[in-house]
Amino acid sequence: MKTGTTITAIAALSMLAGAASADIIQSTRNLDVNGVVVGSTTRDGEGLHEFNVSSLEHVNVQGSPFTRVAKVDIGAGDFGVGGIGWDLWATTPNADYLEMVRIAVVNSDGQGVIISPFEYSQVDRGDNGGDAYHASGWIDISDLRFGFPVRDGEITMEFFLTGNPLIGPEVSYMDRSTLSIEVVPAPGTAALMGLGGVAVARRRRR
Repeated sequence: MKTGTTITAIAALSMLAGAASADIIQSTRNLDVNGVVVGSTTRDGEGLHEFNVSSLEHVNVQGSPFTRVAKVDIGAGDFGVGGIGWDLWATTPNADYLEMVRIAVVNSDGQGVIISPFEYSQVDRGDNGGDAYHASGWIDISDLRFGFPVRDGEITMEFFLTGNPLIGPEVSYMDRSTLSIEVVPAPGTAALMGLGGVAVARRRRR
């Protein structure tokens, strides 16, 4: 399978160049997420959490009341998002729509990233012929402090298109399609844990 490596970096994302496998990655601030909520999941605590997005559709532009939205609760506390991965199988009446596909992953403050998982010239057709398209990748966003300082644990994933087609759905995910979110401790929490470990070690040596 071929994976695109073009990165459009803005603001803090410039430090990620070369570390991502997304076709396009863009940081967001105060993103107005809207749309039809198609799923709500609770996955508490640290670790890699995988979400089944099969049957989910891309039908409209970002912020439209018709886009598809999935809600995730990672648990309130000193958590953030360290990375985002995807393994997507898609079907579409027009392969050009693949380049219009975007997924926004944001916290309750509208802070996060927008990824573009498909680049038509580089997608893997797999064993299903020209009507099924596969793309997978991973981005490390730990340096963005995404999820901090917002502590309510609410993460929203909006699936949208960069243009507004006349008919829909334009891109639909097939079986085995997943989106993964890596939940990590807040930097301050990790530092405190490290200092605590040093203090314990010093006491033991005494």
